[in-house]
This record gives sequence, C-alpha cells and structure tokens, in this order.
Amino acid sequence: MARTLTVEGFVNYSTTASSHTYSAVDIGIADLDRRVVVAVALQGSAPATLDSATIGGVTADILVQTTNNDITSALIMASIPFGTTADIVVNYSASQVRGGIQAYRMIGFDATPFDTAFDNTPASGVLDLDLNVLDNGAVIATSDGAGAGTMTWIGVKEDYDFDLNTQENFSGGSAFPASAATPLTLTATCIDTTPAQLCGVAVSFRPITITRASTSAEIVQTTVDRSTYGSWSLVATYVANADATIDVIDLQSDFVYKFFWSNLIPATDAAILWIRTSPDNGSTWDAGASDYGSVTHRVTMATSPGHAVNGIQDDTEIELTDTIGTSANESCDIEVTCFDPSAVDTTKFKWEGMYFDQGAIGEHVIGAGMRQLAEAVNGVRFLFSSGNIEAGTLKVYAIKV
Repeated sequence: MARTLTVEGFVNYSTTASSHTYSAVDIGIADLDRRVVVAVALQGSAPATLDSATIGGVTADILVQTTNNDITSALIMASIPFGTTADIVVNYSASQVRGGIQAYRMIGFDATPFDTAFDNTPASGVLDLDLNVLDNGAVIATSDGAGAGTMTWIGVKEDYDFDLNTQENFSGGSAFPASAATPLTLTATCIDTTPAQLCGVAVSFRPITITRASTSAEIVQTTVDRSTYGSWSLVATYVANADATIDVIDLQSDFVYKFFWSNLIPATDAAILWIRTSPDNGSTWDAGASDYGSVTHRVTMATSPGHAVNGIQDDTEIELTDTIGTSANESCDIEVTCFDPSAVDTTKFKWEGMYFDQGAIGEHVIGAGMRQLAEAVNGVRFLFSSGNIEAGTLKVYAIKV
C-alpha cells in the first residue's frame, strides 16, 4: 500500500473554556491503517498546556507541544480506522480564549515519532525546528503566533496559514523528505520580525511496510463515526489466495472484534488453524514458548460422537481447531471473537466452528484462548500449522464497547 499524507479538515473557535470540542471534523477516507494527526493552536490569558485530547472518542497521543507565554502549539495523533469525520476534543490546563486545529490523514507510517522538535524562543521571528528524518519518511510541522503575521516555511510545503479571529496566526506544513537527513533544515519565518509571541513544533515519522496478506483483500469503508460505533459494522474483507498468513492490524482499544472465516482451506492436508498476536501493528508477531494458552472441546459427527478436550497452558500459538483436510468439501467455517485487544491486559479470544478433517469426518469445535502477557495487542494473524492458506474469505466486524 502506498504511503500517503493528506491535509484534511480545519476548524477554529473563540470561546473561553478549558476544553473544546471540534465537531465532525473531516479526517478523510477510512482505512484500517489510517492514523489521524492533528495540529493544535491555543491562546489564552495565561500560560496553559494541552493536558489531553481525543479523536473520534479515542485517546490521542500528544506527540510534542510547547508554549510561549499565552500561546501553545502541539501535534497529537490517534489510529482511527473508521468513519470520515470525527469529533476532536482538546482539554487544557487553563482556560483558553481561542484556538484552531488542522487534521491530517496518514497511512504507511509508524505510530511512534522518529524525531520531534520545538522552538519557543525564536530569534527575529524565525522558528528553528530542525529534526532528523528518514528516507521515505514524513514530516509535519505547525506554528502558533500572537500578534504575528503570515509564515514562510523552509523544509516543508506550506499546507495552511490562517488568521484565527484576527488575533492569532496558525500555520503549518508537511513533507516527504527526498532522503535521510541528520538533521533536516526546517524553519518558519514570520513576516513580522518581532512578533509578540511565537512558537512551533515538528514531528518526523518512520515509514513502515503495510502487508495485507492477500492482494485481493478489500477494505470496506464505513460511514459511521467511530465515537458512536454502537452496532456491529463490517470493517474489512480478506480473500485468501495461497497466502502464508492473513494479518489484521491496527486493532483498537474499547472495541470487540469478530472474525468470520468461510470456506477456509489449507494448502497442506491435516493442518491446524492457529492465531498469533502482534503488539506493534505487525512489525513482530509473538511466538514465544509460553506466549499463549488455550482450551478446545471437539465433538465428531458420528452415531456415537467422540469428545476430545485439549488444554495447553504454554504454547507458541493459539490452536483453534484440530487437523483440517484439503479434499473436496473438507473446509472450515469458524467465528472467532477478540475482546478489547488494545487494552493493557491479557487479550482474550473465544471461538466456535465446524470443519472436516483429512478423513472427511466432521467436527464441531468450541474454545477459548489468550495472549498470556498483559500487553497491548493491535494485530491478529491467522495461519496454518504447516503450508499456506489456500483459500477462504475472512470478514472482520467491530463494535464499540
């Protein structure tokens, strides 16, 4: 998937308060891998910091912020896969009289900044925001000025330059650096060489490779804002075609996910369906000897059905089934539920399904399992114990809890 960084919605306000909600801000086309970065400008009658923020109901990371007397400049970010608009809420340490935000849609970059910079003591109206950048990386910068005129940017392309209620200049830009630099020269020069107050911040991002395991995977966008995602909604559809794995990343906290596999067939006879998890959106997948625990109860379809209970306390994966066949009609249909995977807790799964083994014997399976370490999980990988996923359709649904 191509890396993208697009300028989306801008909103400003002039109401004295210690919190403000920017309603229905445009955040661009929905995507499982979308991160929304927001530049924030504040001005009050006393110094204040940005205490917290949410984007579409999701707690945003404050990437960098700085203040100069009564003004504040900040960049925040959250992963928002759903919806095309979102309410953005900012909370301050003291009342502010005006402010503005500018949203960006970003895909293909890491959630952890590569480098940050700030300047709250500009000389002659020039902000120095030099920072380290990577080849194929991205940079976003923003400035806030009281009694300041327009800005001229070097090192980024200017995306906006607004006068907030005739009292405050809010400006910023972005760039895809042509090559790595340590540092990239990044400045913003105010037309007024002696502004009353001026400050700015910048962030660079590390590129990542997004692999959706099947080239035929279709991402189904929704029109439901994530903050009100109160019913099961289709997030994505993956169609397997001789794939080693099917990986679903950017899973979010405060959500429950359902994974529905239909007509799932292994490439290798008598393969077992597994799950593994990732704490870093697919950069690594946990496969330690004691990373997972699980229990399954299988019943064969027979006149005198056999029952098999299998419990594993420490394993390198979660086993969802026993062996699945590859002959005609020897496929698997299974529903897997994942509970709040990004919560800093043990990530829990339960499942129920029906499949045929390599002897064409039907089996019904129910089970439960967990990632045994209490860590944030944002990726789920499906794979077989041996060989590829020959075919099958995976539909992913989500609901806010």
